[in-house]
Amino acid sequence: MKKRDTVAVIGLGFVGFPTACILANKKEHFNVIGIDRNIKQIQKDKIEVLKKKSSLFEDKDLNKICSKVINKDSIHFTNKIQNVEKSDVIVICINFDFKSNRLKQLRELKFLFSNLAKFLKKNSMILIETTLPPGTCDKIILPVLKKSLSKRKIKISDIYMNFAFERVMPGKHYSKSITDNYKCYAGKDKVSEERCNKFLKKYVNYKKYPLFKFDSILDCETAKILENSYRAINIAFIDEWTKFSFENNVNLNRIIDSIKLRKSHNNIMRPGLGVGGYCLTKDPKFIDFSAKNIFKKKSIFPITNSAVKINKNMIFSSVQFIKKKIKNLKSKKILILGAAYKDNVSDTRESPSIILFKEFKKNRIKSVLHDPITSTFDDKKYGIKKKLPIFKKFDLILFCVKHSYYNKMNFKKFSKKPFYFDLNCVLSKKQINYLLKNNYKIEVLGGN
Repeated sequence: MKKRDTVAVIGLGFVGFPTACILANKKEHFNVIGIDRNIKQIQKDKIEVLKKKSSLFEDKDLNKICSKVINKDSIHFTNKIQNVEKSDVIVICINFDFKSNRLKQLRELKFLFSNLAKFLKKNSMILIETTLPPGTCDKIILPVLKKSLSKRKIKISDIYMNFAFERVMPGKHYSKSITDNYKCYAGKDKVSEERCNKFLKKYVNYKKYPLFKFDSILDCETAKILENSYRAINIAFIDEWTKFSFENNVNLNRIIDSIKLRKSHNNIMRPGLGVGGYCLTKDPKFIDFSAKNIFKKKSIFPITNSAVKINKNMIFSSVQFIKKKIKNLKSKKILILGAAYKDNVSDTRESPSIILFKEFKKNRIKSVLHDPITSTFDDKKYGIKKKLPIFKKFDLILFCVKHSYYNKMNFKKFSKKPFYFDLNCVLSKKQINYLLKNNYKIEVLGGN
């Protein structure tokens, strides 16, 4: 019988947990160890829920996979990093950002790899999926590994190391974003690349989505940052046009309809409430950090840095839009529809809706959040309502997230009392036309 690789997945968050479960489901290839320092919280929030075969994700397939492997004890969960002693492959899926303290984050990263090196066995492979500032692997991680391994008289050439950034997207196709997606990778040497290629082909649908090999880890690190910076810039670009549209009564959405007819221009963004999620709010900042702190160069990124600032303040464009129609918001009761950062996902990280909710609260404006699919934890944290409140009890209804739940809402739910604002192209044309035809008060960001 062919030997199965033992794979340790370090970091069991939005990327690591589903990855560990998908690997464990490939039982003909892998034995899986899931490692996280907050394993008690993982046990409570994820493992116990899935043991009861309850839904944790919007993706039905992922729920089935995770419930199956957990109920069959196909993953050994632990908070002890020394379990990598048994592992042939170590997949790194930890969170990395600069929100709290840049030096502290780098110290923790160095500590992780220094600690990891104490237990690695010869000829094991490290695969880093965590998004990092370009140059981190070569300039920070490899030197730390080399130094720590030398204390055990192990050469860095005895360990294979690769970088293959994640493109995981929570939602209805969560699992497919891991298995049916274009995976990019690079290794510190040819042997590492070959090992990585063989490993990825065991769970990625590479025949339909070919693997993309970079010549250097630096190129691969940079690819993820450029990809997300481009997306962030594309979103930021439309904000100034959105402001122009409502200040001058221009139907921007109709203009964008005409532009999107051209295939070369169909990725132009629509007006919206703002940017959310874990990646687009932090990744574009990494290149500026790399240039200054890792490479010690004077490279500047004015467009990327401006996009980050614009996106951070984008909710205020929507507030300004509302204030043009509603003079005294403090006297109004507002219902915010959608608390997640993106349509049809439960993830609320950096959600523009929640930022808007907090802004209203800070200014003593009464508002209520509703979302049909957010988690119990977030519902309690932000007071998110699961049952749809009665519209006529509110003065303003703000459609903020394009969940299918809102997009398919029955016209009978609408009352003529509130003033409706669609801040994220949530409502269908049929819904908008119905409201306009029946003299409901409605405004769409960017034009009806």
